[in-house]
Formats: sequence, C-alpha cells, structure tokens
Amino acid sequence: MFELLALISTDPLDLIPDRQYPAYDNAIYRYAHPTTLFPVLKNPYILRDKDNNTLEPGYYEIHLSSDQRIFYFIQSNKVVMTVPVISCEKLEQPKEEETKNDKKAEKKKKKKEKKLTEKELKLKKVQEEAKQQARLKATIEDSHQGYFVLRYKDSTYKAVGYIF
Repeated sequence: MFELLALISTDPLDLIPDRQYPAYDNAIYRYAHPTTLFPVLKNPYILRDKDNNTLEPGYYEIHLSSDQRIFYFIQSNKVVMTVPVISCEKLEQPKEEETKNDKKAEKKKKKKEKKLTEKELKLKKVQEEAKQQARLKATIEDSHQGYFVLRYKDSTYKAVGYIF
C-alpha cells in the first residue's frame, strides 16, 4: 500500500509527516484569535463592582458603550463586569490637508502593492492589523486610596473610569 501511494504522489514533501510551513503561514497566524477593535486589559488585581461581584486577575477586552457612559469587561464573549465612565473626550480627527496628503500616499501605496506577490500581501495585512491593535490601550492602576483607575484609549475616544 505504501509503495502505491509513493508512486502516486509527485511532491516529495507530502511524505514528510511534520512539514515546516513558510514564515507567513505559520501556526501562530493561521490559528490565532482574530484581531479585535477593542483594547485588551491585563488585570493583576481582584476587583469588586457595586453589586459585590468579584473580578479575578486575568485578560479582559474593554468595550466602551455606544453612549460612552459604561465600560464593559468582556471575557470569552461574556460581559463579566460593568464600570461607569467618569470622563470621556473625543479625540481630534485628521484635518483636510492631512487627508489630501494621505490620498497621495495611498496612490503610491497601491502602485507598490501591485508589484507585491500574494504571500507578501498577506504578511503585510497581518502586520498592519498588529499595528492597529497596538494603538489601542487600556490600563488599570491602584490609587492606594481605596479605588482603581481604569484608563481607555482607542482611535476616537479617551476615557477614564473609577472602580471603588
């Protein structure tokens, strides 16, 4: 049976059981969780909300509600805790002059992308998503006065909340 399969296969790499994947197609990128548009918070503290629910240390996505009044702590696609927003400011959007310069840069970028191969485009897309994720920030600090300060920043809003 093995002899027959070896004769049918034309690619010698098919016979290697643990074949290495190219760098752009390694297991980290192929099976990774899709990137999110919300910052991820590493919480080192045990927190309690107003309803006396506890929040264990761990990693949580922080979502800002559409009316910018509540932070949602999300783990495994479930809301685990809510925190009121104390202050929220909308960040300035780029001006028209900057967008004109961006349009010129985009045209140059499209010309360069036409020259790239499909594999290079996939790698570039993954890198751009990583940069987008790096711009999102959520931090928590102990004030040592009986409350914690939650700071949130994304591309459009900068907000602060307190956990008593």
